Amino acid sequence: MKKSLIIFLFIILSLSQTFAQQKELTYSHKWSLVFGMTQPLLLDGFNFAVNYTTNRWVFEYSHGVSLNYEGPALRSAYEGQIISLESPYSTGPGVGYRFFSNDILGLDVRAEAKLHQYNVQLNQTQSIKYRNFDLGGGVYLQIRPFGKSTKAIKGIVIEPSIRYWANVSSSLEDNFTYLNPEGMSSTHNPYPLDLFANISIGYTFGN
Repeated sequence: MKKSLIIFLFIILSLSQTFAQQKELTYSHKWSLVFGMTQPLLLDGFNFAVNYTTNRWVFEYSHGVSLNYEGPALRSAYEGQIISLESPYSTGPGVGYRFFSNDILGLDVRAEAKLHQYNVQLNQTQSIKYRNFDLGGGVYLQIRPFGKSTKAIKGIVIEPSIRYWANVSSSLEDNFTYLNPEGMSSTHNPYPLDLFANISIGYTFGN
């Protein structure tokens, strides 16, 4: 995982040199506020992110609350092994490189660090709480359907993304064993987010 992260950062820095001499991108030196759609639709929770762009860089802070991993949202390895798993918060910063941006479309790649709290009901009587620290990154596309407008709707932005976050450390003890809901001995490993997608909708200010 560490080797992959180093390669990922090296690619970003290399490409930044390639594009460094190009003219200033649109939507530079702007603040954006976006809200994730996956969290309320699939996880019964809430997520927002605040982004600031320079010419080539984007700085991000995102925060999710009350995320419930149930049904298709729960990793298959945990199905039948626990009663419920929720994340009261998922939070952290990110920094990325903007490859292009015009009135309608933009694209950036980000490196991200996240802290997640998990509350897990293991069986009818036993529950645990732990925190995971993740490192990863994502590819973000900005779509501005009214980007050529001269009115306030110009700032509306739709942001699909695909991300990969890997567990680096956890407060959960190694090889934590318990009795699953069927009374069988099981081992609970720190919950992995790994690869996932999201669509956010928001607004870019100062256009």
